[in-house]
Amino acid sequence: MALPTISLGTLLKRLVQAVLAVQGATLVALFIVDHRRKKLRKPATFPRLPPRSVTAGTSEVTVYTYGEDLYRDMLNAISQAKSRIFFESFIWKGDAIGQAFKDALIDAVTGEWLKAVELALAGIADSPDPADDKLERIMLLVARLYRERLDEEPNLYRLWLAALSERRPVARRHRRRLRGLIDRIVEEGRSTDLFRARSNDRLILFLTDALYRFIDPAAIAADRDIDRSDLDQRLARLLRVVIRAMGAGTV
Repeated sequence: MALPTISLGTLLKRLVQAVLAVQGATLVALFIVDHRRKKLRKPATFPRLPPRSVTAGTSEVTVYTYGEDLYRDMLNAISQAKSRIFFESFIWKGDAIGQAFKDALIDAVTGEWLKAVELALAGIADSPDPADDKLERIMLLVARLYRERLDEEPNLYRLWLAALSERRPVARRHRRRLRGLIDRIVEEGRSTDLFRARSNDRLILFLTDALYRFIDPAAIAADRDIDRSDLDQRLARLLRVVIRAMGAGTV
């Protein structure tokens, strides 16, 4: 009885198939073992101690053993800084933590300038002048201070625009405080019958809509190439018309 003959090509083909099958089975087995090992493994814990403050001479030094604790306190210190920030560190990565520090430093610089703006505006709101006069002066000052910032510090102005578009806390606080000052003046004008409308909101909405081009930070940046004196004259004329309308009760 003759034995079946197998060609060399067929033999090599079957040999390759067998090797691949063994490799495939080995990979599947390794995957199952690794998956079960990870599933059953207890979470790894990094050894850490809470921050500890010690006195060294006349100074207080805080020792950190874990990065998250250090970053949290550094960001908190930046946000609470009153006059200056001393920041010395290695180059930060462009990850979430690095971006958090970048945003915090930008917000600190922007917030310091905005505080000076708000202080100047509050001086007008607190003055004993009539409400219509105060409203005219405060809106003119808002436009002037924003434009000066754009002309003197264009890079920082762009960072402020970014904070506005991202609705970061520093931008929201400034908008809230500015709205509060304007609201006080408008309420004072309504109580003395200088302004007439059913509500403060109605008058303020009319005011901000009419003056949008002159007081909105993004619109001011878009008009940067226009002559400043021309814009100031146009704003002054428009303000007089707007305030007259607010007093006539036509809003």
